Amino acid sequence: MYIQCTQKLREKMGLMERDLISGKDYQQYPSSLRAWHGNLIEYNEKQSVVLINDETRYGVLLFGMKDKEFKKIDGLILEGIRVALEMEGVRPEVIEEYLQEEKGIFYGKTKNRSTVAKLNSTTRNLHMSHRALEEDRIIQRNLSRLESRYPVEHGGYPYALMLLNLHAFDPYRKKSVVETPLYQLKIQLDLKGHEVYRRVAVPGLFTFRQLHRIIMMVFDWHETHLHFFEIEKENGESIRILMDDDPETLECFNEEAHQIMMDKTTLLQDVFPRHNLVKYTYDLGDHWVHKIELEQITMANQLEGEYLGGMGDRPPEDVGGESGFKEYLEVIRDEEHSDHERMKIWGESQKEKPRDSQRINQRIRWIF
Repeated sequence: MYIQCTQKLREKMGLMERDLISGKDYQQYPSSLRAWHGNLIEYNEKQSVVLINDETRYGVLLFGMKDKEFKKIDGLILEGIRVALEMEGVRPEVIEEYLQEEKGIFYGKTKNRSTVAKLNSTTRNLHMSHRALEEDRIIQRNLSRLESRYPVEHGGYPYALMLLNLHAFDPYRKKSVVETPLYQLKIQLDLKGHEVYRRVAVPGLFTFRQLHRIIMMVFDWHETHLHFFEIEKENGESIRILMDDDPETLECFNEEAHQIMMDKTTLLQDVFPRHNLVKYTYDLGDHWVHKIELEQITMANQLEGEYLGGMGDRPPEDVGGESGFKEYLEVIRDEEHSDHERMKIWGESQKEKPRDSQRINQRIRWIF
């Protein structure tokens, strides 16, 4: 691997002229795919290293680098790239062939001003992707794949370009370099007397924040209320998966009473299939509980979710929970009721729109 460092990064690493190479062995494709540029930046008020791939503009961040980490930066760079590719679902043997860890890392100077400008552009995208930051990790699991979904000049997306070019390092020449577990989930609204569910397929590498957004889409909830996930453990204890960037949600739960995890960083594969049932509650007032059941696991060649179908319509948003929904139905069914017309008009704005599988899947495709 060849890392072309800015002067700021070279000085921080203590690299001298004698430590640098020209990089002539990394000028021709596919060796050029192993060439990256690196810079020292401040990210979320902490010293960090940003890397971008020369060919694809794919970005990787090493967060919160202290002096002791710079002494082992070779290993951190390789691990950072490895984890980023694993989170894209790239097959292990492709990653091994690409990294060639046994050959180590070589360093050089930045190529030209144009490349430095691209490095700065990727840095801006990383700052815009800050919601995926895991502050307790140097190696970021989710940041690269969010940043790489921003389009670059002249069209294309860094993640797609990276996956396309990694075919050059596939020892088995398969159709796709991606192979990742796909979870088929049945999401059933816990509503007495009504059969309301949606079935989806979601990559195990998705976060619970992404699953939350998918639930919003397939049920057409308005996403105007708090939510949380809950897992009941065999010993009677429970795990709560919360939005850590919403102070109101955090205030609602006692960290001593529950094991707390964060939805923007917890992956589905961190929970499934060890637990086959997860509860999701939307709107802490109306308290709509959804039971999420893992039905089966298959393998997929792309990192995308899919809406598979469903049954029944959800209650109108803000109807007042199960009791309010029962009252709403009584009024709607009684055309002579004094509130019938008012409730009918109100319900039109709050109830679920007709389900359109194609439209839903178009939205899910860009869930990042």
